[in-house]
Amino acid sequence: MEKKVANQKALQAAKKQGKDAFELEKAHIAKEKEMEVAAKNEEKLRAVAAKQAEKVRLAAEKKVQKAQCAAEKKAAKSRKNVVCFLIPVIQCI
Repeated sequence: MEKKVANQKALQAAKKQGKDAFELEKAHIAKEKEMEVAAKNEEKLRAVAAKQAEKVRLAAEKKVQKAQCAAEKKAAKSRKNVVCFLIPVIQCI
């Protein structure tokens, strides 16, 4: 709101200096607004990109954990089969 008031005052002062000064000040204010909007949009894009990168990272971690869990289950199952195979042999002795 302060910026809007400052722009109004700058336009009034420029109007007193003449039409060219007024038009130049209007163009200057418009350029400032354009730069602010561009910066705001860029910040939004950065935030979206960071959020997307985090999603990709989490998905990759989940995939790795799933693969590790599957490998552990497979290893546990093979150990179980080996133990079951060895138990009768030991009991016979």
